Amino acid sequence: MTDLPTLIKQSRDLERKIKKIKTRNANRDLIDKRKTLEAQIDQQTEKLNDINGKIESSQKQMLDVCDELGEAARQVKRLSKYDRSDLEVVLKLLDEKDEKKSFTEFKKLRRARKQVMEMEKMLDDFNKKVQKYRSLTPSNGWILHLLAETIFLQSQDKFGWQVDLPPTFENDQAVEIFQTKMAEKLEGMKKAKKQSHQLS
Repeated sequence: MTDLPTLIKQSRDLERKIKKIKTRNANRDLIDKRKTLEAQIDQQTEKLNDINGKIESSQKQMLDVCDELGEAARQVKRLSKYDRSDLEVVLKLLDEKDEKKSFTEFKKLRRARKQVMEMEKMLDDFNKKVQKYRSLTPSNGWILHLLAETIFLQSQDKFGWQVDLPPTFENDQAVEIFQTKMAEKLEGMKKAKKQSHQLS
């Protein structure tokens, strides 16, 4: 029969083994939990990156809208300084299809009227967009600031030549003046665009 000291020793050995097994199992559980948490962190990080990408895309779209509508609004404002009677002469000439004018000259003048109408439409769209931004909460005021800065800094030459429409189209040199002014304006807009890129 086993003596008492031996039984006590065996009991303590068993307790130590049980303790080691419990510790090993606890460590294994911690490792599994850590892996689960790391997987969740990776998943949430991926979602966050996706959201940030969508935000950047939305901001770029807003800047594109500002570029187009802001420049159109500025050009329409400049065009408004010309006398209404001078512009009416242009429209009258187009409507009557003056036989003294060649088809090429007439086509150029018709293009001018069409683009003025396009500018007016873009200005209306721009005003609607501004009203939309004004309805934002004060915490989103940076959007209005960004809109104003973009309109001020960006430029494009899509309608730039119309700023320098000659004051009258009644004389025979109208088309020549028109072409000269158009070329000057396009050149000026190209230089301004180049300088803008250099500054930015």
